[in-house]
Amino acid sequence: MLSLDGAPHRAPYTLAMLMTLLNIWNIMLVVLGFGLMILLHELGHFLAARWAGIRAPAFAIGFGHALCSWRKGMGFRIGSTEPEYIRRLKALGEHPETGHLPGVSETEYRLNWLPLGGYVRMLGQEDANPKALSSASNSFGSKPVWKRMIVVSAGVVMNLILAAVLFIIVFAAGLRDVPPIIGGVLAESPAAEAGLETGDVVRTIDGKPANSFADLQIASALSGRDPVVFGVERATGELIEISVAPRFDERAIERDTKMIGVGPAASNRVLQSDIYSPEDELRDQFARAGLVGVRPGMVLTSVNGAPLESVVAWRGQEVTTLRTLERAVEQSDGDPIELTFSAGDTERHSVTITPRPELMYAPTMLGDDPTAFEHLLGLTPVMSVAGVQKGGREAGLEAGDVFIRIGERSWPSLITGIAEVRAHAGRPIELVVLRNESEIVTLRPTVHRRGTIGFWPGSATDHTFLGAPPQVVAINGAERPERLAASRLSPPVGAGMRILAVNDRPVDDFRSLRAALWDATREAHENASSASVTLTIGHLETDGPEVISPERLDWQLTAEEIKQLHALGWQANSVLGQFMTAQMIVRASGPIDALGLGIDRTKRVLILTYLTLQRLFSGDVRVQSLRGPVGIADIGSRVARDGFIQLLFFLALISVNLAVLNFLPIPIVDGGLFLMLVYEGITKKPVPIAVQQALTLLGLLLIGSLFLFVTFNDISRLVTG
Repeated sequence: MLSLDGAPHRAPYTLAMLMTLLNIWNIMLVVLGFGLMILLHELGHFLAARWAGIRAPAFAIGFGHALCSWRKGMGFRIGSTEPEYIRRLKALGEHPETGHLPGVSETEYRLNWLPLGGYVRMLGQEDANPKALSSASNSFGSKPVWKRMIVVSAGVVMNLILAAVLFIIVFAAGLRDVPPIIGGVLAESPAAEAGLETGDVVRTIDGKPANSFADLQIASALSGRDPVVFGVERATGELIEISVAPRFDERAIERDTKMIGVGPAASNRVLQSDIYSPEDELRDQFARAGLVGVRPGMVLTSVNGAPLESVVAWRGQEVTTLRTLERAVEQSDGDPIELTFSAGDTERHSVTITPRPELMYAPTMLGDDPTAFEHLLGLTPVMSVAGVQKGGREAGLEAGDVFIRIGERSWPSLITGIAEVRAHAGRPIELVVLRNESEIVTLRPTVHRRGTIGFWPGSATDHTFLGAPPQVVAINGAERPERLAASRLSPPVGAGMRILAVNDRPVDDFRSLRAALWDATREAHENASSASVTLTIGHLETDGPEVISPERLDWQLTAEEIKQLHALGWQANSVLGQFMTAQMIVRASGPIDALGLGIDRTKRVLILTYLTLQRLFSGDVRVQSLRGPVGIADIGSRVARDGFIQLLFFLALISVNLAVLNFLPIPIVDGGLFLMLVYEGITKKPVPIAVQQALTLLGLLLIGSLFLFVTFNDISRLVTG
């Protein structure tokens, strides 16, 4: 494509460059925020030391050699002013530790090469060198224990003050937060087993008010051996209490964190375009989901002519959710649903969607990652092309293509197909697809080194072709994986077969297949008994959809399997996934209220941080869930995209966490030194130097090992996406 001046069109490169610059800017904002926290922490120590009359030769941000420095009376320097300062002291016959130069400050303010922390070097006190003692009257060790305790704890106090101030600013301006409304419940999750439902508003957690959806996640992650009690308000207005026992879920992305299996509620506004999601891409995405003509940012106003419901959230705020749409889908019996969208006061746009029959899910593995696959009593649909990206278009793929073969896999299911594509990363692969139900097309694209071709994979539920089912794995401590009903069929059914009929009733897609199985087992379901059905199976030609050698198979279904079959409803997940998460504004009514909210949030985060550490040692929180500097910077850069107030809130949380971590009873951090001062205050003598050295080495090893571990985990998360 050419621009108006005839030069090559560079919009994609400009966009990519702009996104990169924005990411760099966001990371810089987070780094600057960290720098402010470190600066204030060390300023707390410094001001307290000056108050106590302790000499402080250095106030440093970062570690290692000085990048630049400034000293009153000597000015700015590249590198450190200390060599010149000591040389001038010696020229006057002064001692480097206790001497004084007229008109020159005893403190050097320096920025070091490695900006991952900071320190105040006080006369007679160095964390990494317990032998650095001094008998001078203005040294750290010469001051009373109570004064030294104040100096040691001043940094933590400054972090807590910073957090409180940031929280006050945030709540005065108004913080966008996610209301404590349940938007979805995963099948076979702790929440589903306990009876939580979509649309439930969580009012209390263990008797305490629930202010946001994050409260649910935190309570689940930090739960101990006892269940969490949720006080919920149903859509009917009924208030009930439900006990849920959170657990680790190996199928989840965050499988190192305990969870209950619920998601936040969605709002009635579709996704908005930004630099990361351009409008044309979102329009294509909406069209693939069935929302043809809907523009980013439009608002859903009615479902089948009925207006959407609102839910009362924090402090009486009304939040409009998709509960009306979700209920319409559940009660649709598969009939079309009309949705009306608006943009402003005048523009209206209507679309009609058709709910899909809900299928079952079974746990499996995709490489090293746990996932799940769709099936109907073990009958697994074939992989298809749900949508095409640039690489897929260049390869010749089209939306709706059904995969007859991917590499060496004939009639692959979704998981087996993705695995085969990934196995050809960086190499050509042969694809044979069925197009428009009759045309067979052979393609030979090269798989990207990331293991992708350039399309959104889906399942061809609009046919009854059977794919090769992946292996079912055991989850949640089960001794063996569950056996799916289709595994009992003899001869086995799977890849290269097609379901033609159920009890001689013809079927041509998974919707009619499920309906036929429902009717064939209706009486057994009512009597809670088993049933036998007859499937007519057709074998498919190797490279085509033609059916050969049809045969009839008797299939015995248990009462439990029939119960699960009849529990299946209808879903429109592709549509529901196009809406933004519901939000509310947490804003104080005035300065006093902002102060109260800020102090309350500081206390809450303080307690939660200590609880996290406690759960870490008890095994209820896994160490893999911890984040280091790389992970925090990554999360912070994403938070920064949501606005300056969200970034301030994030930094306030980090400031509280830094306060807690700095005051842990670990050698080399403030808490360890404070503990030694407590010992000295009780025994009237300091901890022996040899013990201090051993504890310092232990602290360095502990913190260094933890730093390397969490950094490795952070980088692994970034690399694996």
